[in-house]
Amino acid sequence: DTVNSTNQVTSVSMIHKKLALGSIEVLTNNTIKKTAGVDGWNAGTSSVEHFDGQAEAYVQFQMAQTGKSIKIGLTHNDIDYINTAPYQMLFTGTDVFVEDQQRTTYITGDWFRIRHDSVNNRILYQKRGTDLLYSTIYTHSGTTDGRDFYLDTSFYHVDGRINDISMVSGAGEGVNQGPIYPWGVGPA
Repeated sequence: DTVNSTNQVTSVSMIHKKLALGSIEVLTNNTIKKTAGVDGWNAGTSSVEHFDGQAEAYVQFQMAQTGKSIKIGLTHNDIDYINTAPYQMLFTGTDVFVEDQQRTTYITGDWFRIRHDSVNNRILYQKRGTDLLYSTIYTHSGTTDGRDFYLDTSFYHVDGRINDISMVSGAGEGVNQGPIYPWGVGPA
């Protein structure tokens, strides 16, 4: 549902900004997974690409399983492997938290978006329904300030996985999707 002539789908190259006691692997189909380490917020990735902080855009992804705690969000600057703020979703058990409050639940295979509404300078957290349409489950309390957004993730449990990650900007010139690359392996 991201294949549309008015959208620009960007390949999402991931970098391992900092890792402590965990390891991340980038799999096929824009999937990332914590592959090793102890339980803890000790492994994460962030995107090399960004989208314009004044553009209509979103990050879209599928939750691969329940029971694995994962943070995914939009940030202006990836400072560590723990914090994915200011615009993050926390998936834990079967619950989804935004701004420290449970906003919805999820099951394996559910799709989500973190969307920048450029008209209102707001971040919308969206979930795809059984009708395959996305509905807003929460609107962030603050407004955005025009700075660029990067995708940022943090994984608590080994084998936690996020599938089919894409970054989509509106009013693009077509579709251009490519793979994500592990740190140090991407194209030169």
